[in-house]
Amino acid sequence: MKRTSVAMLGLAAVVTGWTYATPGESPGPFKLYTHCGVRELNSNGTWYVRAGGPLASEAGTPKGWDDPYQRGWVVIDGNRATFWDSSGRKETFVERPGATKPLAVCSCPSSARCITLPTSCT
Repeated sequence: MKRTSVAMLGLAAVVTGWTYATPGESPGPFKLYTHCGVRELNSNGTWYVRAGGPLASEAGTPKGWDDPYQRGWVVIDGNRATFWDSSGRKETFVERPGATKPLAVCSCPSSARCITLPTSCT
């Protein structure tokens, strides 16, 4: 298993805007995408889906969460990723083996409501 240095993780965050957690490193800083709800997590190209289904409000981002990202930490343990933040929120995600893209993409037209579209939409 390849290890990524803390310096490289920081560089990835600056270059891409994302911070990744590496399996076996505990914990790793992370920005969880929340814009249309807490649905999925991507860490180093591995997709995880929220255990228990999406967490969202009618407007998309769950009440009290930052939009479009919630800063926190992630620990990858086997096929699970656990995210938590300084407010005490804790969410568990389960790996989607073989996934190469999100289950859905989020589009927010001029209205305040977010619409989640299947990834096949163009």
